Amino acid sequence: MRNYLHRVLLDEVRRLGATIRLNRDIVKVDYDEPSVLFASGEQIRADVVVGADGFRSMVRGQLLGYEADITETGDLAYRAVLSSDSIKTLNERPLDALIKEAAITSWLGPEKHAVLYPVRGQREWNLVLL
Repeated sequence: MRNYLHRVLLDEVRRLGATIRLNRDIVKVDYDEPSVLFASGEQIRADVVVGADGFRSMVRGQLLGYEADITETGDLAYRAVLSSDSIKTLNERPLDALIKEAAITSWLGPEKHAVLYPVRGQREWNLVLL
């Protein structure tokens, strides 16, 4: 589902005429300016700076004023996006009932759970297994 959010954001910043810089190593972000200094020495000023530099974010560290420790939990989330049509072909009454409702459904158990919720106008369903 992240790709849909990225597409909406990208389309809007393009519509607004924003400049997008990709694949750059950031050395420093000045939040008061705002400006960004890249490893290449290039510095840019902007009305808005979006730091989307991932899990070990340098931008987050500069904003917080410290590097956040990353703690491995051992938890994994398995995700799937299922079309409503593919769910209907299973011919399972409980599933048919679930996809008729535009609701978040959770199954909770000891150390495990699952979440199913509609996306894209109920044409698809996001399934998360933990």
